Amino acid sequence: MGRNGWIILCVIVVGVGLWLGFSQGWIGTPGFMQKKAQVVTKQDLPKIPVNTQVSQSAQLAMPTSVPADATGIIEVVMIVAPWNSQYALLFANGGIVTTRGSLMEKYGVRLRFIQNDMYDVMQRSLVTHAKLYAQGNPNCQGEECAHFAAYMGDGAPGFHLGTNLLLKSELGLAYIVRGFASAGYSRGEDAVLGPPRWREDPQSMIGGIIYVVPRDGDHNIIIEFCSQQTPPLPMNVTPGTYDPEAVNIVETGSFTQSAQKFIAGQPEKLQVIKNGRLTGEYVEMIPEGVSTWLPGDEMVVNQRGGVIKVVSTKEYAGQMPNYIVGVDKFMNDHPEICEGIIQAMDEAAEIIKKYPEARKRAGEISSQVYGMQTPEYWEKYFDGEKVTTYIDGKPYEVELGGSSVNNLNDQLLLFGLLPGSRSIFKDTYEKFARRYQQLYPEIFMDGFPPYDEVFNPRFLRNLQSRPGPKAPASVPQFTGREEITSVVGRKTYNIEFESGSAVLTEDGKAACRMVAAEQSSNMYLKMLIEGHADTSGSTDGNQRLSEMRAYAVRDYLVGQNPVNFPYNKFDVKGFGETQPIDRANTATAMARNRRVVIVTGTTN
Repeated sequence: MGRNGWIILCVIVVGVGLWLGFSQGWIGTPGFMQKKAQVVTKQDLPKIPVNTQVSQSAQLAMPTSVPADATGIIEVVMIVAPWNSQYALLFANGGIVTTRGSLMEKYGVRLRFIQNDMYDVMQRSLVTHAKLYAQGNPNCQGEECAHFAAYMGDGAPGFHLGTNLLLKSELGLAYIVRGFASAGYSRGEDAVLGPPRWREDPQSMIGGIIYVVPRDGDHNIIIEFCSQQTPPLPMNVTPGTYDPEAVNIVETGSFTQSAQKFIAGQPEKLQVIKNGRLTGEYVEMIPEGVSTWLPGDEMVVNQRGGVIKVVSTKEYAGQMPNYIVGVDKFMNDHPEICEGIIQAMDEAAEIIKKYPEARKRAGEISSQVYGMQTPEYWEKYFDGEKVTTYIDGKPYEVELGGSSVNNLNDQLLLFGLLPGSRSIFKDTYEKFARRYQQLYPEIFMDGFPPYDEVFNPRFLRNLQSRPGPKAPASVPQFTGREEITSVVGRKTYNIEFESGSAVLTEDGKAACRMVAAEQSSNMYLKMLIEGHADTSGSTDGNQRLSEMRAYAVRDYLVGQNPVNFPYNKFDVKGFGETQPIDRANTATAMARNRRVVIVTGTTN
C-alpha cells in the first residue's frame, strides 16, 4: 500500500536524517550500498478467511446522508486511506461526517474522515493533536491535525517508532500513539503480481525485480513469501542495485506509482551487486513484478496484463488488519469515544455480513469518503472479483480485491483477549519488527517500541466485560478429517526431548512456545506435525518415538492456547528414520535428522 514516509519522522526523532538518504538512494555509502542480499528467517503469518458466522440478531440500520447534530460534542477527526478493510467503519459513520441514523450517532460519536494514504501525514497529524491536547485544546482543524488514524496493522513497527520516540521525549509516555481497535482485514486486496512461473516455481523469482513501496504492507507480503520457500529466497533491498542471486525490489513513493511504473514498462538502470559488493557494472531491466493494492492490482491486470497474483493477503489473511490508533492521553480521557467507535463498528460488521443493501450503502459511502471510483466499484471489490487473463494463449484466473469486517469478538480474538487465545496482532508486530531489523539494520539499529506501547486494550476489555449478547468471532471448526491439499509453509524446528523419550525438556518447551508464537495466527490452516528420528536405535523403536514426540508437541500447543490450536486442527505422523536430511554417519548428521517439521496448508 502507498502509505510511505513513516520513516521520515522516525529518523528526525533519532537525529540521523542521513539514514533516510541512504535508504532512498539519495546518498551513496559503501557500507550500505554493498550490503549482501538477506535471507529472512522463515516465519508463518496469520491465515484467517472472510467472516462466515453472522449474528441472526443483526438489525438493519441504514444511515442517512444528513449530518448529525454535533452541538456540544467533540467532533473527532480520523485519517483513512482508500482501503476496503474499513467497510464497517465507513458504514457506521454514514459519510464523511457522522450522519443522522448512523451507528456512530447512536453511540454518541461525531467523526469526520480525511482521506490520505501517506504515513508521514498521519504521523504528523497525530503529533500535532498530541501537542495541542497537551496545551488543553481537544479539537482539530485543518488537514494535518487528527485525533485518530487508520492504517495497515503490519506496518505498526515503523509507524509507532516514528511517533512514539518523539512524543515520549517531548510530552511524556502518556502522549504516545497507541491502537485500540480494528475494523477489518485485507483478504486478497493487497498482492504481489508477477509472471505465472513465479507461483509455479518460486525459486524462479531469483534475479527478478519487483516495484513496491519499501517497508510497507505490500513489501511485507514479498518478505513473507520469500521466507516461506525451501530454501528461502534471498532478498536485495539496497536501493538502486541489482543482485542476480536474489529477489530485488525497486522502491516507489506510493502504491499507485508502483502500478503506474509497472504499466509503463520502462527499464530501470541498476548497479550490479554480487556477494554484497558492487561490481562497477550496470544493468537495464524491466521489472516483471509489482506489489500493490486496489485499485493498483486492478489497474495492472486490466491495463498491462501478463501477470497473475503470485500471493496475496488471501493466503496471508491475518497479516494485514486495519488498525485504528490515537493519542493515548486523549483516548484515556475520553473512553466513551473509543468505546462508541468499537460498538458502532461491531454492529456495522454484522449488518454488512447479513444485508446486501448495507453493502451497497457502504460502497456509496466509500466513494464519497475516498473521492475516487464509483460506489459499485468499492462494493464489487469488497468481496473481490475473478477475472480471466490470457498469457501466451493460456488462461489464468486472477482474483482482484477482497476484504472482511470485524465484529467485537473478531477484535478480541485478533488482540488475544479471548480466553485461551494468543494475540495474533502481537505476534505479527514482533515478527515484522525482527524482520525489519534483519533487512534494514542501518535504519533500525535502535529497535522498536515494546508491544505495550503500541496497543491499548482498555476499551475492548471494558466492552468485553459488559453483559449482553455478542456475535461470535469467526473461528475455525475443524472436524479432524480434513487433509492438506495445498501446502503453504513447511518449517523444521529443533525441539529437545529427554533422551530416548517423548518428554519435552525446558528448552523443548521454549521451542514449542516459539512454534506457538509463529503459528498462532494461522488459525484457519490445517497443521501436520511430522516427527523424524535418527538411526541410533531399532527401526521400530525410532518409528514409535518419532510419532510420540510429534504428539507431545501437539499436546503442548493445544494445552497452552486451545483457541488458536484446537485439537482437531492437527494431523500427526511419525516417519521414524525413513526421511533423513543428512545421510552422513556423524553426530552432526544425527542431530539434523532428529527433528520436528510443521507443515501448514489449506484443505478441501
